[in-house]
Amino acid sequence: MAKRSAVLLTKHVVDSACSDHDRYHIWDSELSGFGLRVSPTGVKTFIIKYRTDGGGRSATQRVLTIGHFGPITVEQARRVAKAKLGGVAAGADPAEALQSRRRDITMSGLIDLYEKEGCFIRRGRAQGKPIKATTKSPLLARLRNHVVPFPP
Repeated sequence: MAKRSAVLLTKHVVDSACSDHDRYHIWDSELSGFGLRVSPTGVKTFIIKYRTDGGGRSATQRVLTIGHFGPITVEQARRVAKAKLGGVAAGADPAEALQSRRRDITMSGLIDLYEKEGCFIRRGRAQGKPIKATTKSPLLARLRNHVVPFPP
């Protein structure tokens, strides 16, 4: 059975949220649709939940991740949630906009993104160590020379 609770999300509330054997949500009592998802591993993620096309029971329900607690504070997440939910009220669909941007990325753009944000050796779920420069340079060269298609 899923836990349901609505309280004013503060740093104290988020800090005191403990992991459980099931994933659960704590919803904000002040901003409808803004909440905190707590995973069984203890990862705390700020989310918004909304319905597309003006709402209603028949509208598609979407969940959009704002960010993990730690790199982003409760106040920062609340500001982002207000902006996104305000756009939803005006008819926007932020999750669809994000998905379309991801679909539009080119292979060379993906390699550039990998060079900028990726290039880590991962073990398990944790972010690993950066790849050494002696490994990174030939890896990126192979990707650019063999994966990216030649211009017409």
